[in-house]
Amino acid sequence: MRNIGRAAVMATVIAACGTAFADQGLYVGGALSRVEFKPDGGPTFTPTAIAAVLGKEFSPNIAGEVRLGAGIAADSNVEVDNYVGVYGKGILPVSKEVSLYGLLGYTSAKLNFKGGGGSASDGSLSYGFGADFAINRATSIGVEWASLVRASDYDLNALSLLAKFKF
Repeated sequence: MRNIGRAAVMATVIAACGTAFADQGLYVGGALSRVEFKPDGGPTFTPTAIAAVLGKEFSPNIAGEVRLGAGIAADSNVEVDNYVGVYGKGILPVSKEVSLYGLLGYTSAKLNFKGGGGSASDGSLSYGFGADFAINRATSIGVEWASLVRASDYDLNALSLLAKFKF
């Protein structure tokens, strides 16, 4: 039930931002991510997260984004509680329909370890790359890989599917 609530909150945030920022060159969207938690010397876990995306294209080649994410499914005992990221985005339009991009910014994340394992909160420089595919002038879908957090004893990466809506 908690995961349904998180999904509903994310959908509401996306819809509210879209209405509030219409005609200002902003975009909103959402992401579904397979997060990879890689502790040093231990097995890799892959919880699932969703994120709301708010961005602004300053030019055809430069954008900025803020992302707010939350876990929706744990893997074994590892769950993404939440994350917040702020990114600069360099965009390379390949055609009218396809753009490649790189991300550079900062992400802060909190992980929960079920079964009495506590939690971990860290933040670090983040980077990634992806591709957007335009469906029409206002809607695109994309795929992205990002290194979200590099902590002293683990790495947190994400492979994401995104949908974005321009106004």
